[in-house]
Amino acid sequence: MALSAVSCIQRGITNLRANWELVFVSWLQGFLTAILVLVGFAPPLGALGLASIDWAGVTQAEWTEFLSQAGQLMSRGADSWLLLGASLLVSSAIWLAAFLVYCFFQGGILGVLMTGDRQAPEGRLRGWQWFRTFTGRDLRGWGGRYLWRYFWLLNWFAAISMLWLLMVVLVLGLTAAGGGQWGATAAFGIGCGGAIPVAFGLLLLLLWAHLAQVDLAQGDSGVRESLRRSLNLLGRRLGAVTILFLVTLLLAIVLGVGTSILSVVVGLFFPETGFGSWAGTLVQFGLSGLEMIVGSVVAVGFFASLVSLVRSESAQEHPG
Repeated sequence: MALSAVSCIQRGITNLRANWELVFVSWLQGFLTAILVLVGFAPPLGALGLASIDWAGVTQAEWTEFLSQAGQLMSRGADSWLLLGASLLVSSAIWLAAFLVYCFFQGGILGVLMTGDRQAPEGRLRGWQWFRTFTGRDLRGWGGRYLWRYFWLLNWFAAISMLWLLMVVLVLGLTAAGGGQWGATAAFGIGCGGAIPVAFGLLLLLLWAHLAQVDLAQGDSGVRESLRRSLNLLGRRLGAVTILFLVTLLLAIVLGVGTSILSVVVGLFFPETGFGSWAGTLVQFGLSGLEMIVGSVVAVGFFASLVSLVRSESAQEHPG
């Protein structure tokens, strides 16, 4: 039975409740990926002599001096370029490790969610115990099994995203050219006319990418098969997928605003926790951690809802 968007959300929430540990796994995924990405900037910055900059409090004079020193370094000859090239290779290796960490956790999270939805009875809403499948062993097993699947799938979508960026650059170029040739009114018309299909194309690309990731967690799916099936599903159930995405986006916005308001309230009622103090640092760190946890809840719930949608549609295609 094909499920409605509301039924998919209900099953997704139940799946999330049953496998609540995935929230912290998702948080760990984001934390480790972000740390590795930031660490990857250290080698080239160190090679250019910029690693010692206090980025939070740097002045214009200090910034100019550091840039001058970096420029002098790069003008010293081949040794400097060799050092910079080696640092970029190290950075590339670190960023590749960050990408693999993300793919490993993504495969593990979606593998657990897919297994939970598969073992639960069909229909709208059942007891959460039916969805319970999380174990550390299963998480590692699914992550290891699906690692390279997600690596190639996400690389494919990264390549498609580059084509979309070229479209954005093209629209901006046409807007600037139209403004110079026919005036501001023409530039406005060209910009709006180009922005609408580009924005719609970006939305479809995002929805397709999320559906493909979910479909890839099915045992019989390869990258090409997942791309084809998820695109067909997007065409058939565009409304349901869009509703799931918009609900998730609305929740993320509301919770983000709520966390920001909480941060302001804490600053007003407890001024001793302002920036620059140890208490303020701890409070801000705690609020940031809370925001990340809440974001992980929304993200895992969104994927769990998509899992229900993908499985219900697969059952329709292959009733046996």
